[in-house]
Amino acid sequence: MSILPSRLRALVVALPLAASLGACRSWSRQPAASPDPDRSLILHGPVRVTRTQGPPIVLVGVRISRDSLFGNEPAKPYDRVAIPVSEVRKVEARRVDPLATTAVVALSLATFIATTGSFVIHSECSCAPPP
Repeated sequence: MSILPSRLRALVVALPLAASLGACRSWSRQPAASPDPDRSLILHGPVRVTRTQGPPIVLVGVRISRDSLFGNEPAKPYDRVAIPVSEVRKVEARRVDPLATTAVVALSLATFIATTGSFVIHSECSCAPPP
């Protein structure tokens, strides 16, 4: 058994799995204000905040209370950010996208089955002419 087919098999398995890591999640819109002024709204995981001015930013540990949105930047130096709710245009949280997840899993499985079948057929095939 040569090294090339084993590396090719590993690559065929690894590529669909790597592609599936990003395809299964999407941004879904979240409320930009707390429904009850006396309570805070806490959003877990990464949250993308689009402001009326400036680029969108991604925050973790987001809490929306009364008139401000608070969160931490996920990259060093882990700055704490406070944005007035009046300057927030859109708040989105990362969620699992069931349609994309199903499509990626089905495509990965079909690719794996087709490739494995191809390797099995070619490994059992003898290229020498019969005696």
